[in-house]
Amino acid sequence: MRIAYYFEPIMTTFTALDDQGVLIDLHERTFRSNGWEPVRLSEQTSRRHPLYEFFSRRDTILARTKNEWSYARACYMRWLAYAVEGIPFCDFDVLNYGFTPEDAAELMAEAKAPLLISNAGAVGLLRSSDYKSVINLFVDFVKNPVLRGRLKTEDINDMTILQELSPGWLTQVPFEDRRFAKDYSTEGWREAKLVHYPYHYTPVPRGRTAVQARLPEELKVAQVIEGELARLGCRSMLDLSCDRGMQANDLFTLGYAGTVMSLASAAENRRSVGKTLDSNPAWIMLPQPGAWNVQDGSHLAIEELIDILAGRGLTESLRASFDSVVIGSRFLKARNLDRLLESLPSLKVVGLVRGKMDGKEEAEVLVPPSWLDAHAFHEVAAVHSAGLRLYERHTGARAIPVQKEPFSIGSVVTSLGPTPRRISATKMDFGEHWLKHCAASWRMTAPVVRSVSEIAPSLSGIEWAKVEAKPKIAELIAAIPPDNKKPVLLVNADIVITQSLRDLQHSLCDSVLYYGRRVDVVAPREPKAKYTALGYYHWGFDYFILPPEFVRSVNLEKSLPDFFRIGEPWWDYAIPILALASGFPVKRLAISKPAALHLKHPIVSNQYLKQTGVKFIAWLRTLDTSRSTVLSDILPYWLQEEKLVEIKGGFSRLAAAILEDMP
Repeated sequence: MRIAYYFEPIMTTFTALDDQGVLIDLHERTFRSNGWEPVRLSEQTSRRHPLYEFFSRRDTILARTKNEWSYARACYMRWLAYAVEGIPFCDFDVLNYGFTPEDAAELMAEAKAPLLISNAGAVGLLRSSDYKSVINLFVDFVKNPVLRGRLKTEDINDMTILQELSPGWLTQVPFEDRRFAKDYSTEGWREAKLVHYPYHYTPVPRGRTAVQARLPEELKVAQVIEGELARLGCRSMLDLSCDRGMQANDLFTLGYAGTVMSLASAAENRRSVGKTLDSNPAWIMLPQPGAWNVQDGSHLAIEELIDILAGRGLTESLRASFDSVVIGSRFLKARNLDRLLESLPSLKVVGLVRGKMDGKEEAEVLVPPSWLDAHAFHEVAAVHSAGLRLYERHTGARAIPVQKEPFSIGSVVTSLGPTPRRISATKMDFGEHWLKHCAASWRMTAPVVRSVSEIAPSLSGIEWAKVEAKPKIAELIAAIPPDNKKPVLLVNADIVITQSLRDLQHSLCDSVLYYGRRVDVVAPREPKAKYTALGYYHWGFDYFILPPEFVRSVNLEKSLPDFFRIGEPWWDYAIPILALASGFPVKRLAISKPAALHLKHPIVSNQYLKQTGVKFIAWLRTLDTSRSTVLSDILPYWLQEEKLVEIKGGFSRLAAAILEDMP
C-alpha cells in the first residue's frame, strides 16, 4: 500500500539545527519494514495543483502566522501535493513502530468520516475527495476568515483552520488508546504504533532524539556494532557490508565517534546516502572499485576487491589504520577472510552481516570454530535475526600496532607576496590588517608555517622557501620536507583559517585528502568593526589538507604539471582530481560553520582562464583512472564536447560539472 510524505528543504531557525535527512531515512525504512511503500513528494508535485499560485501568495490572510512564512507556506504546499497524489499520507517526522496497511484498512472501514489519526495532523488516511475538502476549507477561510464566530486575523495556520472548521475529522478514530498516532513525550507515545516527532516537543536534532528515545527495530544491528566498537575503543572501520552505506549511516546516527570508510561507486553513493555522506567529515568514500554495488544483481569480482585491500589500491598507512571491518556475507569464504586479515594487520573486530543478492536475503554463513581458533578470534555479540555476528581478536594474540597519534596538521604551506591592497567602502586599506589575521590563524593551526615565494615574508615566524618566479603549485609541495609525517595544510595566502577547521581535526584521517570552499567577507566601515559574511564562494577551493603519502607521491612522481601556478585558475580542481587518480580517498568538507574566510576584492581579469583551461583539459585526458572507480565514472562525462565549449572566455560548463561531481 502506498503512503505519501512531503519534503521540500527550507531554511528556518529550527531546520538549521535539525538532521532532517536522518528522519527521512528512518521514516522510509520503518514504513517499508511494516509493509508500506513510501512515496516522496515535493513542491514539484504541488505545482501540478491548479491552486498552486493562490497558496504561494504572501498577500493573503494565510501569511499572518507566528511561524516564518517559508514554514507556513510549506504546510499549504504539503496539502496541495497530497491532494495531487490522492493517497494516505504520513509526514516524514513520523516513525512507524508496527502500523501496517492492514491496520489502516481496518480503521478506514470502521470510520464514519475522513481520518486524521494524529492530533497534529501528521497522519491522514485520506482519499482524493477528502483532500479536495481540505483545500476548499482553506480557500473558504481566506474569503471569510471567521473562526468560532469571530474574525481571525493573526496566528493563522493550517491545523487551526482544520480543527475549527472540521472538528469531526479528529474524533472518528475507534480504539484511540491503541492506534492513535502520538506526539513524542505525550501520554502513551512509548506504546504507540506511530510516533510523531514535532519541533515543539522534540529537541533538535530530532533524528538523534528519536533514536535515543525509542530505537527502531531497523537500527538494532547497528546498535550492537556501535556498542562493541565503543567498548573496545575502535575508531576506524572499513565498511564492506554490501548495503549501500546504510550500516555506516546507522552507526553515525547512533553516535559512533570514529571514522568509516566505505567502498562505493560515485553514482551509487549519491543515490543512496549522498547528502548524509557529504555532510559528515568522518564518513569517507574510498575511490577504489566498490562493494556497495554487489546488491541487486550487480556483481563484484571478490578477488579484485581482495587485491585492492592487499595493497594494489590502498596505501599501506590506510590499510594499517583499520581496527574493525564489517563484511557482507558475500565475502564469507575462509580464503577471502584469510587474505583480508593479511591485508589489514591492525584488526581488533570483524563483524559479519547477512547481505542480499538480487533483492533476496542470503543465508547466514557461520565461520568455522577452527578458523576462529587459528586466527585467535572469539564471538562477542550476535543478532541472529539479522545474521550479525561480531568477533573480537584475543588480547595479545598477535602484535597490534600501538594506537596512532591523534590527527593534527603538522605545517601550513602558502605563498606570500607583497602586502595586498584591500580597499573598503570608506576608502580604508585593510590589506595589512587582513594579512596579519591570516598569518595568526595559520600559526594557530600548525606549528610550522612556510611561504614559497619570490620575496621574503614581511611577517615574523614564517619560514621562507625562495623561488625565482611566480611559484608553481608543484614547488609549494616540493618545499615540504621529505621526512614529513604529518598532514599539510595548503592554503591561499589571503585566507583566514577559522576555529571550525581546528575543532574538526578529531574527525579526520591522515590518509585522506580534504579540501573546501571559502566564505567571502567584506571589510567594515571602520577598523574595529566586524567583517560581514557574504556566503560561500562557489567556483573554487582555497584550502587542502594533504596526506603525507600524497605529498611524497607528488614529489617522487612529478605528477603535477608546471603550468599550475599560484594565483592562476584550475589548480584548485587539479589537486583533488590528482589525489583520486593516485588512489587516495578525497573528501570535500561541507561543514555547518565556515572553515576559511576571504576578504572580497575586485576580480582582476584573468588572461590565464582560457590558456590554462586548454592545458587542464589536455591533462585530464592523460589521467590513468585504473586506481579510482570514482574518477573512471565521472571523467568521461566531464570530457563530453558540450562541457568543453567556452563561455565568456572560460570553460564554465566543465567547471560546473567538476564542482557537482567531486566527492
